[in-house]
Amino acid sequence: MSTSDWYMFLYSSSFLNLVFMFVDQCKPNRQDIEIRLDILRCLQIKFEKCYPSCSVHAYGSFYNGFGFRQSDLDICVRLKEKVCLFF
Repeated sequence: MSTSDWYMFLYSSSFLNLVFMFVDQCKPNRQDIEIRLDILRCLQIKFEKCYPSCSVHAYGSFYNGFGFRQSDLDICVRLKEKVCLFF
């Protein structure tokens, strides 16, 4: 294929439709989002038992909307107390 053929293919409506269809199938649906939000809520409740003024937040691809259905959930737990944690 020549360069101009590739250009025509990449900007054709059939190729763009294929790309949009792929993205739609890979992006998280409402249930995927609710599951991750439930995880955040559960973690918030669990951590509050030991650290009452803590907060649990998502960051990364889930938070910024660039994640896929199978993407991980990046979590930040902010502790306001001066605590030393060992894992």
